[in-house]
Amino acid sequence: MELTDDEKRDIVRAIYKEAWEKDDFGKVEKYLADPVMFNYRGAINPTSSDGLREAVKFWKNSFTDISYTLHQVICDGDVVAANMTKTATQIAEWRGIESTGKSFQVDEMMFFRFEDDKIVEIWEVYDEILLLEQLRGE
Repeated sequence: MELTDDEKRDIVRAIYKEAWEKDDFGKVEKYLADPVMFNYRGAINPTSSDGLREAVKFWKNSFTDISYTLHQVICDGDVVAANMTKTATQIAEWRGIESTGKSFQVDEMMFFRFEDDKIVEIWEVYDEILLLEQLRGE
């Protein structure tokens, strides 16, 4: 079934508002292909809805109050682009950085490619250096 542009944008919004902020994957997992090709830092990794759940869990184990402010969600054919700001506060070790109790705010871009009614590829781009600087107090 081919989704409308509005439906694709709503699915992407739900990933952040439902899956990330409420830990409820029910509204989005049926739209994830298995595998989903996840592109980050030049690497392409196949994952699944379980893999995305684990990614959320990984972040939530180290950060509290993770929040996404979606500024733009744009659909162009089979690709949805989301421009957002991510905020959170570190509560435990993350990638070798002991808990600082500090908050961060970074801009992030995500791209989701759909085939029919499934997300088949995801690209993530955010300023990891800025995030690290904020945690370290630089």
